[in-house]
Amino acid sequence: MVVPLPFFRDNMTFAKYLKAKLTINKLSYAAVGKRTGLHPQSIRSFVEGEYKPRLANLIMVLEVIAEAEGRCPRELIFECLMHLDEVQYAVKRSKKWIKKEPNR
Repeated sequence: MVVPLPFFRDNMTFAKYLKAKLTINKLSYAAVGKRTGLHPQSIRSFVEGEYKPRLANLIMVLEVIAEAEGRCPRELIFECLMHLDEVQYAVKRSKKWIKKEPNR
C-alpha cells in the first residue's frame, strides 16, 4: 500500500512522524517490536519522544513500515531524516552560509 505524504511537514517532530506512520499502517508497538527484536516499550519511547533510536534500530523500524507501505526502506530513511531536529537545525544553519557563498 503506497501512502501519500500528507503529513510530511517541516514542523513535524520525529516522534509525531513515527506515530503517524505506525497509525496509518495500523502497526502496533508489539508488532514492530516482534519484527525488529526491539522491546515494545522501546518503540513506545521513540513514539512518545522520550528517546531517539540509534541508527541501526531506526533502520529496522523503518524496514517494517516500508514493508507495510510497499516502499523501499531508503525512501523512508530520507523522509524520516527530515523530521530529526538535528537535520532541521542543519538546514537552517546552511541557509545562512548559502546566502553568503552563492557559488557553493
